[in-house]
Amino acid sequence: MKQLLKKSAVGAPNQGSVFNFQEFQALSTTLFDSSMGLPFPVWVQKRFMATSLLFGALRSEQLERFRQGGLESIEFLTDNKNTDHQFC
Repeated sequence: MKQLLKKSAVGAPNQGSVFNFQEFQALSTTLFDSSMGLPFPVWVQKRFMATSLLFGALRSEQLERFRQGGLESIEFLTDNKNTDHQFC
């Protein structure tokens, strides 16, 4: 599966990252808005599925990196800032 993913990523503009920090933040913090015309129960169901996939994929990627590199693969960010200069 990983080989297929790498093959499909060749030449892709988002190679190595699906979302940038701002996109991920918007997807994970969007609140319900009745003007969207979507009933609240349907919105909650879709939001649960979307955030479960987002955070599950993030968690899987982090666990895979740790399995491959061990403690040496952990990057300690000083001043609690990530590569996008956002506080963690």
